[in-house]
Amino acid sequence: MTWGTVASTPSLTPNMAAAAMGVVALRTEPEALTMGFADQFRPLGITPKDTLGGAMRKAQAASFGATDCAQPMLWAASARVQVDTFCGLHR
Repeated sequence: MTWGTVASTPSLTPNMAAAAMGVVALRTEPEALTMGFADQFRPLGITPKDTLGGAMRKAQAASFGATDCAQPMLWAASARVQVDTFCGLHR
């Protein structure tokens, strides 16, 4: 997610766009979580108080391995977290 482009904009990577979407969700939704997944599902540490630049740095700093798109749903089921919507951005 640190390479490629979003909407043919060379300076906007999928990782950066996902961080921006996460900040918006955290600031507008009372119970939003911003997490990352690859072969595991884990918090990114992004908070509603983060600047857009800070959120992007946190998302870019997370290292990920193989991609398993089921991880968010598996985590929610095992943690018994009721989820209304899963949002993701994948290249």
